[in-house]
Amino acid sequence: DDLLDIYTDGDSVLEWTDQTSNAVKFIENTKPPTVSMGEFNGYAGVAFDGNQFLESDSATLGDLIDGDEATIFVVCTIDSITTNEATVSDNEAIFADKTNPKFGIFMKSAPTVHMVNNDGTEDSVSVAVKLQIPTLIIGVHNSSNVLDVKSEIGGDDETTSSGTSG
Repeated sequence: DDLLDIYTDGDSVLEWTDQTSNAVKFIENTKPPTVSMGEFNGYAGVAFDGNQFLESDSATLGDLIDGDEATIFVVCTIDSITTNEATVSDNEAIFADKTNPKFGIFMKSAPTVHMVNNDGTEDSVSVAVKLQIPTLIIGVHNSSNVLDVKSEIGGDDETTSSGTSG
């Protein structure tokens, strides 16, 4: 379903069903994110404040992807980053698998974003990120990790940063 067909500005998002054939439901009843009709360069989106999240009690990342490859797209504005743990996956998560906390996209206070894959050893790629502006984060996991970050999308100061790990 289209976001605009279901919600109005300010509504709480209590449930989100992924669009794969698995139809995994993500829920949050305690402090749900909210719909914002103009938050993202005039487009509707779901706004998280850093303490809000949607999760599945039973789904793993394997339920959402096919095989050993995945591409994760995140459009966000990062207001601040408050963690700087030595182990990347101990920092604030943008996207992570609860059953395998060593996989995901995490923020560290450099300010940087990191994509981590732990398939025996922790393999991480790090890319600088700008704070308080709309940012596109694209994480690709295949035989290596590739992380692309685009800031100030469509603006005069648009920047792209990339990193790869083996």
